[in-house]
Amino acid sequence: MTLTGVDYSGGGPLTAAQCRSAGISFVGRYVSNTNTAWNIAKTIRKSEVDDFLAGNIGIVIFFESTPSDALGGYAQGAANARLADAQVTERGIAGCPIYFAVDFDAVPSQYDTVRAYLDGAASVVGLARTGAYGSHRVITMLFDGGRIRYGCAAVAWGGTLDSRAHLYQHAGGTVDGVSVDWQRTVSSDTDYGQFGGSKPKPAGWNVLDWISDPSVV
Repeated sequence: MTLTGVDYSGGGPLTAAQCRSAGISFVGRYVSNTNTAWNIAKTIRKSEVDDFLAGNIGIVIFFESTPSDALGGYAQGAANARLADAQVTERGIAGCPIYFAVDFDAVPSQYDTVRAYLDGAASVVGLARTGAYGSHRVITMLFDGGRIRYGCAAVAWGGTLDSRAHLYQHAGGTVDGVSVDWQRTVSSDTDYGQFGGSKPKPAGWNVLDWISDPSVV
């Protein structure tokens, strides 16, 4: 089974009911350095968190202040992770994984800096909570180096999808007038860095499964 999700940084916010109607199981939203009006606008609201959790929609958190955050290396990664961790705690989802965006087509000469950025993030939140969003090549490089636990690969820059990725951002679209990027799960439907959300039906599930664990839907 593959789960369908969306991420969006502008417009909305979508509601859990809208997501369910569109067949969406999880939503990717942002925390950020709230130093600009745009970053404030794209940062997830506590009311969204409450609605998604009540509606059984998984929440996936991305951190991005600027597309080139990762070029700040270790110090920037640690600083961004401190901001991200404080914001998810304020919104009632403390301890959730965080995908740190590498939102550009990084080239090999930049890989050491990108690796240092993720090392800085992991030094604050721990490797078990550290994820990255980026090109197929960047996600593969970070998995190979043991720098991330979670990966979200984007089709935007071409390349081959790594089977270790947890999420794949594969197309743009709209949901109830909100511009979104469509995502799907890749390596796991039960652990893709989400907070909340339903578990997919296991093979051969029956009513006894549901009675013992009503989150299986």
